[in-house]
Amino acid sequence: MFANRSRQRGFTLVELLVVIAIIGILVALLLPAIQAAREAARRTQCVNKEKQLVLAMLNYESAKKQLPLAYTRNFSVLDGAVAVPWTGTCPGITQTGQANPDNMLPDHFILTFILPYLEYQSLYDQIDTTTCKRAGGSMDAHWYSTAQSPVKRTINNDVVKVDIPDFLCPSVESRPNKYTTDYFTMVTIRPDSAYGYCAVINGTGLERQKRSAERLKGLLQDTPTTLKKCTDGLSKTFMFFESSGRPYNFGSNKARIMTGASMANGEMTKDYQWADNGVYSVWGNGVSSNPACPITTVMNCDNYQAPYSFHNGGGNELFGDGSVSFVSENVDLDTFISLYTRAADDIGSL
Repeated sequence: MFANRSRQRGFTLVELLVVIAIIGILVALLLPAIQAAREAARRTQCVNKEKQLVLAMLNYESAKKQLPLAYTRNFSVLDGAVAVPWTGTCPGITQTGQANPDNMLPDHFILTFILPYLEYQSLYDQIDTTTCKRAGGSMDAHWYSTAQSPVKRTINNDVVKVDIPDFLCPSVESRPNKYTTDYFTMVTIRPDSAYGYCAVINGTGLERQKRSAERLKGLLQDTPTTLKKCTDGLSKTFMFFESSGRPYNFGSNKARIMTGASMANGEMTKDYQWADNGVYSVWGNGVSSNPACPITTVMNCDNYQAPYSFHNGGGNELFGDGSVSFVSENVDLDTFISLYTRAADDIGSL
């Protein structure tokens, strides 16, 4: 009777290994899908933040009857440069006329000016953006000033040392206490020099449409401007861009650029905070510091002077009408320029 009773049978070692292998394969198949879903969610969050930035700028324009300045002081006094406008067509461009007048404003960046339109009124109220150094000897009120403002009774450098989530893309690693931004603007395309528009783009036949030097400007400037000057159409003109990863310097394939002193402390950082007027860029200026990234590499080559994104295959770029589009990192160069210029009669489409 007991001899006929069947014994319970367990898993053999081979069967157990097969089950483990199957589970491993399923996990390997699921992980990329999970990561892709998470990145899609982060990219959507990034788009929502960028839309709020553009809407803030448009609300500023509605209230002030002009767009916020991209940066101050204006270019006439930055780095001692003489900002005589470039005019003419390539290759015969020249600098003629009067230089931009000194607006006598301290150093600030556009994100400071739109703080009240992003529900950061209390923070904005603590920043002195108007007091400037004049012949009378009054103090300056640069974003990095460590002196107490006689107007606000605050110290600008202390006030701006705060992380603002609205200025950070969720797809980028967390950078607490860096007070940085993943969004920036480009004010113009540099027309001159061996690595500028005329030499590299026009001179080598990479443009399909001729553009004069005075029509290489973007939507935001260091001098007062309005939406009416965007004759190419707000839905066809970029306003703001992703330039993610700051204050760390990233190159191609999201690799950290480590040079000199940065190797000693394990990071490459600069003073690129959300309040820093150095966050803006002149398209083409970055080649002097990173020759590996010529003006023809539109995106994802260097995150200090050109668009740079941590999204796979491209980046979210902001248009003047408040919309945001995902632009491929392999976008056609002339198409991107057409969407960048505000009044070059070169309306482009993605």
